[in-house]
Amino acid sequence: MKTKQPLRPSVRKSGNAVRRMWEGGPLRQWSEKRESSKWIPYAAGGYVAQYVCDQCRRPSQGVYRAISPGKWLCGPCKQRERTHSRGTGHAAAAAVAVEQAGCGGAE
Repeated sequence: MKTKQPLRPSVRKSGNAVRRMWEGGPLRQWSEKRESSKWIPYAAGGYVAQYVCDQCRRPSQGVYRAISPGKWLCGPCKQRERTHSRGTGHAAAAAVAVEQAGCGGAE
Protein backbone atom coordinates (compact mmCIF):
# COMPACT_ATOMS: atom_id res chain seq x y z
CA MET A 1 0.00 0.00 0.00
CA LYS A 2 1.41 3.35 -1.00
CA THR A 3 1.66 6.03 1.72
CA LYS A 4 0.24 9.42 0.80
CA GLN A 5 2.95 12.05 0.79
CA PRO A 6 2.12 15.42 2.35
CA LEU A 7 2.10 18.40 0.07
CA ARG A 8 5.08 20.75 0.11
CA PRO A 9 5.39 23.07 3.10
CA SER A 10 3.49 26.31 2.66
CA VAL A 11 3.11 29.08 5.21
CA ARG A 12 5.80 29.27 7.89
CA LYS A 13 4.79 29.99 11.47
CA SER A 14 7.56 30.59 14.03
CA GLY A 15 10.10 28.51 12.10
CA ASN A 16 7.74 25.58 11.49
CA ALA A 17 6.10 24.77 8.20
CA VAL A 18 2.37 24.38 7.74
CA ARG A 19 1.52 21.42 5.51
CA ARG A 20 -1.65 20.02 4.03
CA MET A 21 -1.65 16.42 5.19
CA TRP A 22 -3.11 15.01 1.96
CA GLU A 23 -4.89 16.31 -1.14
CA GLY A 24 -7.96 18.08 0.22
CA GLY A 25 -6.96 17.31 3.82
CA PRO A 26 -6.43 19.63 6.78
CA LEU A 27 -3.41 21.82 7.40
CA ARG A 28 -1.09 21.01 10.33
CA GLN A 29 2.02 22.48 11.85
CA TRP A 30 4.96 20.34 10.68
CA SER A 31 8.66 20.17 11.53
CA GLU A 32 11.59 17.91 10.72
CA LYS A 33 12.55 17.90 14.42
CA ARG A 34 10.40 17.31 17.48
CA GLU A 35 9.77 20.76 18.95
CA SER A 36 8.18 19.56 22.21
CA SER A 37 6.45 16.56 23.73
CA LYS A 38 3.19 17.71 22.12
CA TRP A 39 4.55 17.01 18.63
CA ILE A 40 3.74 13.52 17.33
CA PRO A 41 5.64 11.49 14.70
CA TYR A 42 4.15 11.62 11.22
CA ALA A 43 4.21 8.43 9.10
CA ALA A 44 5.54 10.26 6.01
CA GLY A 45 8.40 11.79 8.06
CA GLY A 46 8.84 14.62 10.50
CA TYR A 47 6.52 15.62 13.34
CA VAL A 48 3.12 17.30 13.43
CA ALA A 49 1.39 19.46 16.02
CA GLN A 50 -1.80 21.52 15.99
CA TYR A 51 -4.17 21.78 13.07
CA VAL A 52 -4.29 25.12 11.22
CA CYS A 53 -7.53 26.75 10.04
CA ASP A 54 -7.77 27.29 6.26
CA GLN A 55 -9.66 30.55 6.79
CA CYS A 56 -7.76 32.47 9.50
CA ARG A 57 -4.48 30.47 9.33
CA ARG A 58 -4.28 30.22 13.15
CA PRO A 59 -3.39 27.03 15.04
CA SER A 60 -6.41 25.22 16.47
CA GLN A 61 -7.02 22.14 18.63
CA GLY A 62 -9.22 20.80 15.84
CA VAL A 63 -10.75 21.75 12.51
CA TYR A 64 -14.05 20.90 10.83
CA ARG A 65 -14.60 20.13 7.15
CA ALA A 66 -16.86 22.86 5.75
CA ILE A 67 -18.45 21.51 2.59
CA SER A 68 -19.71 24.75 1.02
CA PRO A 69 -16.38 26.63 0.95
CA GLY A 70 -14.44 23.34 0.71
CA LYS A 71 -12.13 24.27 3.59
CA TRP A 72 -11.10 23.00 7.03
CA LEU A 73 -12.27 25.59 9.59
CA CYS A 74 -11.62 26.13 13.30
CA GLY A 75 -14.65 26.41 15.62
CA PRO A 76 -14.98 30.22 15.51
CA CYS A 77 -14.65 30.36 11.70
CA LYS A 78 -17.12 27.49 11.31
CA GLN A 79 -19.61 29.31 13.54
CA ARG A 80 -19.22 32.57 11.57
CA GLU A 81 -19.59 30.69 8.28
CA ARG A 82 -22.79 29.05 9.50
CA THR A 83 -24.23 32.27 10.97
CA HIS A 84 -23.50 34.39 7.91
CA SER A 85 -24.63 31.82 5.35
CA ARG A 86 -27.97 31.36 7.16
CA GLY A 87 -28.52 35.11 7.46
CA THR A 88 -27.70 36.00 3.86
CA GLY A 89 -28.37 32.79 2.01
CA HIS A 90 -25.17 33.33 0.00
CA ALA A 91 -22.05 31.29 0.76
CA ALA A 92 -19.85 33.82 -1.07
CA ALA A 93 -21.07 36.68 1.13
CA ALA A 94 -20.46 34.51 4.20
CA ALA A 95 -16.88 33.77 3.15
CA VAL A 96 -16.20 37.50 2.74
CA ALA A 97 -17.77 38.21 6.14
CA VAL A 98 -15.61 35.52 7.80
CA GLU A 99 -12.46 36.97 6.25
CA GLN A 100 -13.38 40.48 7.35
CA ALA A 101 -14.25 39.37 10.89
CA GLY A 102 -10.94 37.66 11.57
CA CYS A 103 -10.83 34.77 13.99
CA GLY A 104 -10.51 34.06 17.66
CA GLY A 105 -9.00 30.58 17.14
CA ALA A 106 -6.64 28.96 19.64
CA GLU A 107 -3.16 30.40 19.69
